[in-house]
Amino acid sequence: MSETVVIGSLDSPYDISPREDMDTSTHIRKWNYRAMWSYLRLQYGREIDEQIKAAVEGLPRAERLIKMAEFFEDAVNEQKQAREMQFIVDDSGRHLNVVAVASLKHLLIPPAEVYDMARQIIEKGNMMERYDLKELSGDTWQLRESAGLKIGLQIYGGTITTRFAIKITSWLQVLACLNALSWLGIGNFNRFGIRSNDFERILRIKKREELKPRLEQGIDQAMKRTGLIQQKADRAKGVPMKPRTAKILVSAFALSYKLGAKSIEQVIERFQKEQQNQWGLAMASSWVASHGFFMATPEGRDRYVEQRLSTIAGATLLVDDIPKAEERSLEWLKKHIKQGSVKSVRKLLKDLV
Repeated sequence: MSETVVIGSLDSPYDISPREDMDTSTHIRKWNYRAMWSYLRLQYGREIDEQIKAAVEGLPRAERLIKMAEFFEDAVNEQKQAREMQFIVDDSGRHLNVVAVASLKHLLIPPAEVYDMARQIIEKGNMMERYDLKELSGDTWQLRESAGLKIGLQIYGGTITTRFAIKITSWLQVLACLNALSWLGIGNFNRFGIRSNDFERILRIKKREELKPRLEQGIDQAMKRTGLIQQKADRAKGVPMKPRTAKILVSAFALSYKLGAKSIEQVIERFQKEQQNQWGLAMASSWVASHGFFMATPEGRDRYVEQRLSTIAGATLLVDDIPKAEERSLEWLKKHIKQGSVKSVRKLLKDLV
């Protein structure tokens, strides 16, 4: 997907009238659901939210999309004066797909700009060298190699829509098996008692001049924490892990991170071949990220499953209280199976919940 920004006003539901200095195609083929809602909120104010909810609430996903499109088209056709906005579009085809909408006050920073700035900071300080890890998203840099482990920083440039923040975190790779662990986005595991301060999140940049000092600060803080990685690895090798506990933890972690039963089954199967301890469970998730079998992912979602499995591996090393994490994970699984939101794993977890 190739994302660009078109500044202009919406003349009709599928035609943008661009600002004079914009040289781009202006016919829209498709709107993202969230983008339609964002446009209406910016055009009409938050009071439109209740009208949208009344129109789509309770409908199945397919019907909700149709109803939202109908509501959107009517609202756009009835607008008296369209506001000028920023339309974030996928322009990889003949026509535009609108993926997000932002006001003119909203600062949009392309990920490529983030990566270029980070590279300049790192190379100027002679701190690290580029080291590609196919399982991980963003740019990865090697800081050092010690006791069979490579350790470095991972920089994720976020998205131009700013829906996902810029993040700077650490990674670890076990050289013997090329297993990669990442701490990108581990805030998703707070519900299981895993602390999430092992990565830097950069949000709310109001001026472009703020990007460089914020990146410098984030890189510096992340580097200071890399010394703890080997300590975590050494400690985890001494924490025994029962197969039942491993199954509960990896199932909850993976399902909460939107991974399916096939990925979970591969991790559980691999754990049987690893050391039966906390380190072994982390290695099982990481091994599947590096060597597992996955269905082909759509363009634009490269390394989606691999990155999340590597993050689960990193999060596994952060569990300080195994019994507490197991209790919370089992409680979470029971709740979501009862609600029917994880039906696909009923058979996998039938002996647990």
